Amino acid sequence: MPQNRIGKCRDLLWRRAPALAATGQFLLVGGRDTNFDEQMAALLRELGRPNLRIVPATSQPLEYYGAADLAVCTSYEESFPRVIMEAMASHLPILSTGVHGIGDMLESGRSGLLVPPGDTHALCEGLQHLLAQPERARAYAAIARARVVAAYDSAVLLPHQTTLAENTARPHR
Repeated sequence: MPQNRIGKCRDLLWRRAPALAATGQFLLVGGRDTNFDEQMAALLRELGRPNLRIVPATSQPLEYYGAADLAVCTSYEESFPRVIMEAMASHLPILSTGVHGIGDMLESGRSGLLVPPGDTHALCEGLQHLLAQPERARAYAAIARARVVAAYDSAVLLPHQTTLAENTARPHR
């Protein structure tokens, strides 16, 4: 999330739902040693919220999915992000921007919540909605999990990929 958006969302959440904002742990998982990460770390220090943290990239992301109440993806550009597939498979409620292939993966209001990219108010409302209504969030997660298993499981995809490879490898006459 760009710096101005994280600040705006944080301010909105702390104003609208201070108890929720103060008691939640907000982790940005996948930090690296880049200028962007340094800028994000500086912003988080400036905000003075110890429950907003950057976690370094890990080879064990499933541990974070297992501990999370919600997965959030705030991308402006994505084609078909693995993080969404992993969250779906991990049975997590998902709040995401509805860019490109994400809308093919999730149906807003059915298997997750999709907001326009850059809409800080919608993002904050989505956070509040999903965290305040855990039963509904779990229902979205169950539908998303069923979709990822039915549509993207290797038992489903591999035969299609094999056929594609065979057809591609055949000489054209």
